[in-house]
Amino acid sequence: MLKRVAIATAGLAIGLASHAAGAPIFHAGAWEDRSSDRPPARSCFPADFALDRMFLARTLVIPGAKCPPPAITGVGSVMNYSISCDISGAGHMSINGTVTPTGTDSYTIHSHTRLAGGPIKMADSDSTSFYHRVGACRPGDRRMLY
Repeated sequence: MLKRVAIATAGLAIGLASHAAGAPIFHAGAWEDRSSDRPPARSCFPADFALDRMFLARTLVIPGAKCPPPAITGVGSVMNYSISCDISGAGHMSINGTVTPTGTDSYTIHSHTRLAGGPIKMADSDSTSFYHRVGACRPGDRRMLY
């Protein structure tokens, strides 16, 4: 469960952004996520928004967790992120990764998740996701609220 929360949260909150001047912008519309560890998924984002530390802090909500604002750095168009949480009764979770633009509204995300120091044993996990905007939202698309 925690692994799924960690991967989904990191991918969703961070994956669909480009690192441009100022905060990265996530454009409204339908996006497809093709990941190395799950079937393709299509999601609808109703409006543009800037991806910043406050947005990530709002989207990374794990019951019983204490998560300080994520660290975000960039070199050129590549964005690096680091999220670190103490999870009550489960240990310390860290998620680190890189978002690389691969075209207009298209990104590759590599992430590494680790849970340590608690009674739950989970192997480190690595994930690669490919996100791209596919157009306007359609009825039946999973609607993302933020």
